[in-house]
Amino acid sequence: MYCVIGERLLRYLMYGIVALSLMAKSHAIGVDLVVFNQDVRIAYGATGRLQVLGNGIVQAQDSYPELTGFNVYDFGARTNQSNTPDIAFYRRGSLFSITLTGARYGRSITLRGKLGKSIFLQPSVIGGSFNNRISENKGCSGGIQYDRPLRDGEPINGIWNFIDPGTYDFTQDCSGNTYPFVYVNPYPVVTYDDARTVWLDLPTLTASDAWQSLPPDVYSGSSSSTFEYVYSPQSGQRLGLNTATAVTIRKQPYFSGISIPSTNVVFNTTYTQEQVTGRASTPLLLQGSFDQVRIGIFTGNNYALRNDADGRDLPYQAVLHQGAERHVLNVDDTFIVSGLNNPSDQIPLTLTFQFDQPRERVTSGTYRDYLILLAEVPLL
Repeated sequence: MYCVIGERLLRYLMYGIVALSLMAKSHAIGVDLVVFNQDVRIAYGATGRLQVLGNGIVQAQDSYPELTGFNVYDFGARTNQSNTPDIAFYRRGSLFSITLTGARYGRSITLRGKLGKSIFLQPSVIGGSFNNRISENKGCSGGIQYDRPLRDGEPINGIWNFIDPGTYDFTQDCSGNTYPFVYVNPYPVVTYDDARTVWLDLPTLTASDAWQSLPPDVYSGSSSSTFEYVYSPQSGQRLGLNTATAVTIRKQPYFSGISIPSTNVVFNTTYTQEQVTGRASTPLLLQGSFDQVRIGIFTGNNYALRNDADGRDLPYQAVLHQGAERHVLNVDDTFIVSGLNNPSDQIPLTLTFQFDQPRERVTSGTYRDYLILLAEVPLL
C-alpha cells in the first residue's frame, strides 16, 4: 500500500491670471501577471509591451499616448514671430506604489513601482545651440539630442527629448528637466512603442512574508501620478502628462511537496478465537499555498487487501482525517477541503485503515493493496 501525489482630450485651467495648463487624457498602462510561488509570468493574453527582466523586475512600456500628437503651437506663437514659445520636458518624480487588493478575500499588499525612461521626438530644429545634458538633475540622466535618425527607416529628423533614471533602485527617486528651447516650425510630437517605461518591483513583493501569508486570489490595483509635463517658461503654459498603471496579479495556488514517513503502511493485527482485526495509519503533510484542495483516492483492489498466494480478499475501511473532519473513503473517495482562507504552508492529514474479519475467512500469507492519493488545486 502506498500513496503518491502524483485621442486625446485637453482641459484648460487658469493658473493665476495668464498661465494655462493642458491636461492630456490618461491612458493606463495595463500589467497582467501570474505568480506561481515566486515564479512571475506574463498572463496569457496580456496586452502591451510586458517583460520579466533577468533580475525579476517587471517592465511595461507604451507609446505615451498622453503625449502623442502634442504640438508646440498648442502653447501659441511668440509675439510678432512665427516661432513657437520655448519649451522644456520636466519630471518631478519617479517613485510610486500600488495597493493590490484581493477580489475574494479582500486582503491587501503594496507593490513598489518606478517610472523609467521617457522619450519623444520633436520634428523640428531649435533656435540655437544646446548642451545635451539635462538642466536639472536629481537621480536622472537624459537631455535633448539631434535625431540622426536613431531609428531605421524614419525619414523625419528632429530633436529627441528624454529623461532616464537609469537604475531599478526603488528607493532612489529621479527628477529633472531639459533646457528650454524655441522650436522652429515644429510638427506634432512623435512617439514609439517604448516611449514610456514603468518598472515594478516583483522580486521584493513575492519574497516578502506579507505576500507569502496571502491566500491565492486575484489581486488588483492602480496608481495615477502626473510625474511629467511639457512647460514653457516664457508663456507659463504646461501640458500635464499623467502616468497611470493598472496591475492585476493572480496568485496561483501550488504544491511544494508532500511529507510521508513511508510509502509502505503495515497493518498491526490482533487475533481472538473468532476474529482477526487489523489497524494501520500514516500521517500526510501537503505543503504549498492553497485555499482549497480537491482530494481523490483510488485503490488497486477496491478497498480490499489481496492475498499474494491464494488471491483471497480482506475488505478494509479507509478514512482520511483533516482536523475534526472525517472522510470515509469507501463511501466518498473524492471531496474538497475548503475554508482555508488563511492558508499557506501546509495541511496535515492522517490516513487510517482497519478491517475486522471472521477468523475462518483469513488464511495465512501476505495481503496487499495500493492507494493513489491525488491532490488538486483549482487555478485562478
